[in-house]
Amino acid sequence: NESNALRSISLKKRKVIALADSYDERFADRANSAQIVDEMKFHPHHLLVSGPKTQGSYSFSLWKLDIRTGERRPALGYEPKVDTQELAVDNNGVVRARSYLLGDKTVFEVRPGAEAGFVKVAEFPANDPKWSFRQFAADNETLYLVTSDQTDTGALHTLNVRTRQLSPVLFHTPKGEIGSVLLSWDRSKFYGVSFEADKVYYSFADQGRANLQQTIDASLPGTHNVVTSISEDEKVVVVLASSDRDPGTYYVLNLRQPALRQIGKINARLNPAEMRPMEPITFQARDGLTLHGYLTRPAGSGGQPGPLIINPHGGPFGVRD
Repeated sequence: NESNALRSISLKKRKVIALADSYDERFADRANSAQIVDEMKFHPHHLLVSGPKTQGSYSFSLWKLDIRTGERRPALGYEPKVDTQELAVDNNGVVRARSYLLGDKTVFEVRPGAEAGFVKVAEFPANDPKWSFRQFAADNETLYLVTSDQTDTGALHTLNVRTRQLSPVLFHTPKGEIGSVLLSWDRSKFYGVSFEADKVYYSFADQGRANLQQTIDASLPGTHNVVTSISEDEKVVVVLASSDRDPGTYYVLNLRQPALRQIGKINARLNPAEMRPMEPITFQARDGLTLHGYLTRPAGSGGQPGPLIINPHGGPFGVRD
């Protein structure tokens, strides 16, 4: 199955708290599952999750999950809507934007204020929604989103949910699709974006953040390095270094010293030296579109063609096909 088990650890009490279990019950729809919707960065004792209220419950909704106790309370601003596609939550954990299917349309709505009702800001064909939410800035009015109505690879804008005004393009590249938005710890400053082509790349709007990435990459050559966590003063960062042969190693970088220290591996049993590399490849589709892919050759092939096993996954209409 593809469900997650969630646990929190109290370092002070040396206690593990079960927050949600994987679909290991006899009836999956009665499992105590939870999918993280928002980490609620500024509310460190809570997560925003979707799932049932309790094990065996059919009350499926959005919940504010207390990681100290496992208790789930209704999320602020959440109004159940059939066929909800996306939600965007502000820095107080209030649902401020949503999209949902309505007939042959995908409707996008926002709340101008935390207590206000939803108002429509856009609609697109159901099979081509054109907009995708990213996250709110510190002011809880500026919502970063990616649009694809003018470009296939997407363009980054901000939407003011109070005025419903869309900004000019902040970033666009024909080289790949926009991934995450990079902001300062308090989300008041725009640092840049990541985008994906044959691999993940960064484009920085802030020189200090660009310098930090250069320092990390110089210290950890040969891996894709992602800042997964950062202190409030932005002097201590946690970095995940991974590659096609290594699922990942975590490091702490202290910029005051500076010093880089390994703190753990995702899978210490794997030896990267025994894994085969993934080669980025491109080829032209019949309509001329350049498609990206990866090729992993067997050991000892010497670069020569070898047997190919094709394992279709659920297609031809599945989400991963």
